[in-house]
Amino acid sequence: MLASSDTTVYSWSYTHGQRSSSLGSGNPIVTNMNARSDEDDLGAFRGHWSRTLRLSPGDQRHLYISVGSARNVDLDSYRSRIRRFDLSAANAPFEFNTGEVYADGLRNEVGLAFDSAG
Repeated sequence: MLASSDTTVYSWSYTHGQRSSSLGSGNPIVTNMNARSDEDDLGAFRGHWSRTLRLSPGDQRHLYISVGSARNVDLDSYRSRIRRFDLSAANAPFEFNTGEVYADGLRNEVGLAFDSAG
């Protein structure tokens, strides 16, 4: 199971049908989502706070994370993009800025979906 704050994505072990409310502390998967770009002061304290998380269909090997823009018109697209992380890599937690840029120039994407081709 995945959830995030404005800065970190966490994971918890979950078994289908589990009814426990005591999940404990999550394991950090991606950190520093509120980092600033080199060009501007674009931390998460300004702009969109929501984070959309989506696992790749089928193998669930990749985690896609969207972070909305810092303002209506951004000078750069440091935040206005979807980044992809390969969860099969052994170097978690990942720094947010090291994720592959999967889509760029998006203002505030709050939902991610894949068509039947993935």
